[in-house]
Amino acid sequence: MNGEQPGEKLSDEAMPGEELFGKDAQNLRPRLTTGYPLDTLIQKLQNLEAQPHLALSGSRNVTGISMDSRSVREGDLYVALPGAKTHGASFAAAAVAAGAAGILTDAQGQRIIAEAHLDLADTALIIGTDLRRVLGSLAAFIYGSNDYPQLQRFAVTGTNGKTTTTYMLESVFRAALGVKTGLVGTIQILIDGVSIPSAMTTPESVHVHALLSLMGQRGVRCAAMEVSSHAIDYRRVDGVRYAMSGFTNLTQDHLDLHGGMEEYFDSKSTAVHP
Repeated sequence: MNGEQPGEKLSDEAMPGEELFGKDAQNLRPRLTTGYPLDTLIQKLQNLEAQPHLALSGSRNVTGISMDSRSVREGDLYVALPGAKTHGASFAAAAVAAGAAGILTDAQGQRIIAEAHLDLADTALIIGTDLRRVLGSLAAFIYGSNDYPQLQRFAVTGTNGKTTTTYMLESVFRAALGVKTGLVGTIQILIDGVSIPSAMTTPESVHVHALLSLMGQRGVRCAAMEVSSHAIDYRRVDGVRYAMSGFTNLTQDHLDLHGGMEEYFDSKSTAVHP
């Protein structure tokens, strides 16, 4: 971007205006317009077979989606799911205070919210089932991450070599093809040469689709993505459409998660044959 080189830090001067919000992968958002009314989201959830039920109605359009109450912005749909230790519904009050237009949760989350006696006068409450399964597709819909056919996504999975391979791909796209590039990986995220800190190999699905939409808005043509087995099993890349996927290798690793090599292979192979 105008003389910047890959690895430069994100700055207000380099990326002004409404295009970026925050300076890490968990806070970046694409530029949106009016968002979606609740009826449209309910229909989308029905299409995804999440059996949605509107427990409390609201009047505001949804303009974003978040799984973390600390990152909720005005107009967001806060998705409250069970965590390793605490259910996300326990933090619903913080999401409402931050301006959430709606809360999407399960039956357990509905009970937690009811017991907390929250004031949801202007916040919709939607109850659904198997929400982790549909979250990626819902985020892709809200952020429109698949609305940029010019943005080609290339997935790289495997035990070793993902980072090296994605950097090689990004370099080839940028230097040989002369196009704007993106990268999502362990070390950092790159959007048209601007470096963004990365907390994990593959961000959560809501962040992945926000980043891809932002790349599309900034004219990125080719994006290389590291896709770990954790990301696949935890459904962080659900809803992402790849132009091509690559498999580097398979060695004994992460068996604490997968239990055995066959299960590990099955997880990895879904990135190539979903």
